[in-house]
Amino acid sequence: MRIALVAASLVLAASAQAAAPEHYRLHTAADLARVCAPPASDSDGATAVAFCHGVLAGAYGYFASSTPAADRFVCPPTPAVNRAQVASNEGVQAGKQQAQKN
Repeated sequence: MRIALVAASLVLAASAQAAAPEHYRLHTAADLARVCAPPASDSDGATAVAFCHGVLAGAYGYFASSTPAADRFVCPPTPAVNRAQVASNEGVQAGKQQAQKN
């Protein structure tokens, strides 16, 4: 049973790796902003937003776990915002600022 579970996990991991489209490879904040704000006509929009939320949650989780509280330069706002608000507002603004610098 354990071998079958490991084999299934490897097959799923390999297929997920192969299915990653080029537009999900992020190099700049502008790339993240583009993925976080797909056009309404994008048939892959829900996947893009879910990917965006995962990147943002992972980045903040890494930051929070690797930086002592006293040294953090990013603090959650009051009142708190949800992931969708962060993705649509701060992500887009960061991408626009990055694009303007280039």
